[in-house]
Amino acid sequence: MLRKNRKKTKLVLRKLPIFLGVIFLSLLSFAAYRTQLDEDRIVIGDTAYIIEVVSTPTDRQKGLSNRPNLPQNSGMLFVFEQSDTHCFWMKNMNFAIDIVWMDNNKQIVDIASNVLPGSYPESFCPQSPAQFVLEINAGEVESGGISIGDQTKF
Repeated sequence: MLRKNRKKTKLVLRKLPIFLGVIFLSLLSFAAYRTQLDEDRIVIGDTAYIIEVVSTPTDRQKGLSNRPNLPQNSGMLFVFEQSDTHCFWMKNMNFAIDIVWMDNNKQIVDIASNVLPGSYPESFCPQSPAQFVLEINAGEVESGGISIGDQTKF
């Protein structure tokens, strides 16, 4: 009986590295998949922005309110069901932003630069209907050479 258990133990020990390797590769694949899901990007010209996507009415209303700042080369992308003149305000904002409106083809249709927190309750609305709106740090439109008519990728 003891001899039989030793054979099983040896067999298990020989297969253990293969089993652990499969587990490790599975975890690595899952981590890469999660990173892809958690880190959405939008590209405008030569600049890629890491974005947080908001698409529910509650999340869109909250936006970047009450946040202390926004990391450089990141932003918040507002996704609407359809194109319209979606207006934005600076309620409870702590820093200035640039607002970029895009149509359903992801082409920039309007921009509001250096929108200040003190501007609330004023609303900022696009000149043309938009389906997507990107909020980024103030000055990034200018430094990135972003302009109306530019095509975005996301």
